[in-house]
Amino acid sequence: MAVRKLRSKIFLVLLSVVLLVVLAVAALPLWFPWALRPIAKRYGASYANYQRLGYQRFQISNFALTNGPSEIQAQHVTGFVPTAWLWRHLTGERNEQFAVVRSWKYTAVPSAAPHTNAPPSVHKIFGTVHQVAAALRNWLPAATLTDALKLIASSGTLDGAVLDINLQGEMVYPVADALMTRGVAFVFSTGYDGDVIPARYDGYARCEKPISPEQVGQTLFSSMA
Repeated sequence: MAVRKLRSKIFLVLLSVVLLVVLAVAALPLWFPWALRPIAKRYGASYANYQRLGYQRFQISNFALTNGPSEIQAQHVTGFVPTAWLWRHLTGERNEQFAVVRSWKYTAVPSAAPHTNAPPSVHKIFGTVHQVAAALRNWLPAATLTDALKLIASSGTLDGAVLDINLQGEMVYPVADALMTRGVAFVFSTGYDGDVIPARYDGYARCEKPISPEQVGQTLFSSMA
């Protein structure tokens, strides 16, 4: 009898724990805003406002992430809450954007170490961005980065750019035209043949995918020379 009562108690405890976990997961969109800010702060990120978009999505505004010599800023970031994101990642569902980042920019933060008056290395910056993009590709297989034209118009100085011709079905030529108007050097990163690129870009280099940071860096340096 005592053994049966002990088993019943253990079963009730386990059942209670499972129910609490299920309840916490189901209510995650409600308590996620309070957990996100301290987690983001721990990894060097901050944002101004959080907005819940239905049960599965959220949006944060004025996002900033500083990681060593790199700083990423975005006006708006929209994405899935962790439970919805994890479900789509595990099931391989790709028919919706995992994240949408609007009005974003990447900045190389000057080092505080002595004897570092030299400008940031474009090659090193591209290598860092390439590594980050490769890591994110697994976790955010469907994402959109928008408003490159706004960034070009509002930026005081642009040293160079790497342009992927086709981004989620949207051609990059308007961005290339804006860079040409400002006299900014750029290279195309693409899997298309050269004859697909309009003739007005004949003077600009093309790097065929798959590419390496070294290849793009050298091509971009040559264009800027």
